[in-house]
Amino acid sequence: MTTQYTTAGPVSDDAYYVRRDCEGQFDDFLAQRYYITLLGPRRCGKTNLLARKYKELASKVSYLPIYIYMDNMSKAHSEAEWYARFWSETIRGAHGAIKPRAAPINENDWRDTLFDVLEDDLKGQIVVFLLDDVHKLREPYCTPFMATVREMFSTRGIEDTFKRLIFVLSGSFLPEDLIKDRTISPFTVAKPIYMQDAAPDDLRPLIEQLGQTGGTITPAIFKQIYSWTYGDVYLTQTLCALLAQEPEITTNTIDRLAYKQLPQDSLFVTVR
Repeated sequence: MTTQYTTAGPVSDDAYYVRRDCEGQFDDFLAQRYYITLLGPRRCGKTNLLARKYKELASKVSYLPIYIYMDNMSKAHSEAEWYARFWSETIRGAHGAIKPRAAPINENDWRDTLFDVLEDDLKGQIVVFLLDDVHKLREPYCTPFMATVREMFSTRGIEDTFKRLIFVLSGSFLPEDLIKDRTISPFTVAKPIYMQDAAPDDLRPLIEQLGQTGGTITPAIFKQIYSWTYGDVYLTQTLCALLAQEPEITTNTIDRLAYKQLPQDSLFVTVR
């Protein structure tokens, strides 16, 4: 495997993925067919987790994962155009599993179209929408769209078809803010998962990749890297990528790079 420190998703096949406890939580919720909100700040690993789960689900006959980057709909100038864009992304993500049909023009039409697809083209399959960067979904489309997503969950007891529909909403947001209109009940039908920082043992395989570049990863070096990053995966990846370019890795090298170069990343105002 080529040593690679990936600092942004989706993860590639030759990049190391840091597995955290929240991934097992994700699997448990998915097995019970809950909706999920995957929450955390920028570059904490949300997209990487979605990419990993997409690959796992795509290998199972009973599942159809559909990944949609919500920012792709941001340039829509009307409700009909927004739903046409979303439906186009759905068709693309289904890789030919959905037959051509007229694009929906509003949230109710979208719900009915999706119901028909589940009953016809995708009968028997569990469809998992992996919606990334949901916080980029703005009004006037956010409230009606999310209210319809919630309504499809709430009617599962009446419509068995919707039991085969799962939404995973990933981004930097508060779940109760997904429905902006306070006269409508808030979005309360998803299980929240918070992307936490990694424990030292979770990061050890990532940091030990530095040994492949000729350095020796002693306990002191490992401890010094962790003392600067405190389990933040993106910060650890960034520091390791800088260290991999150094002829020698020492604790002084770590301090120099962390102090001078890490603060230049726009994501971090200060380090430590």
